[in-house]
Amino acid sequence: WIVVGYHDLFNEQCAENVVALRMLKLAAYIHRQKPNSYIVLNSIPPPPPPSSSSSSRSTTTTTTTTTTTTTTTTTTTTTTTTVARSSIVNAHLEAFCSNHHPYYHFFNATHVFAKTTTTTTDPMPSLPIHKEWLTEIVQYVEHLLYDTDDPYANHGDDDRRRLE
Repeated sequence: WIVVGYHDLFNEQCAENVVALRMLKLAAYIHRQKPNSYIVLNSIPPPPPPSSSSSSRSTTTTTTTTTTTTTTTTTTTTTTTTVARSSIVNAHLEAFCSNHHPYYHFFNATHVFAKTTTTTTDPMPSLPIHKEWLTEIVQYVEHLLYDTDDPYANHGDDDRRRLE
């Protein structure tokens, strides 16, 4: 179960595609070490709302594209908000998992983390949110291991080794 990328995306201001690539490289490394194990990439949660007294640096990325022709110049500016940044990474991860090896899975917990109302810069969810996240993780693992519709599910004693 891979839960990484939040710090790189929001604190270090790494580009969305860089964060996704780093997570996928980690998943590929784990897959090489344990080729028969399920690898679950957890979604990156949206950041908490900024507090009014926050002194942290801005987490908005602006990209400017300029197109010049012989007669006109057009400038387009796209602003990506902090919530959209995690959505971009999550979309990359989900697309990879759905189009690749059946042992790669994407666990989207964004709906759980979006319930947070904290105004601190602490990315960790509150205890009730954390409990809900863990409950959904257990349900997802049970689905992976015991769902009869999954041709890759192993219903024997080997299941414990898959989770190592």
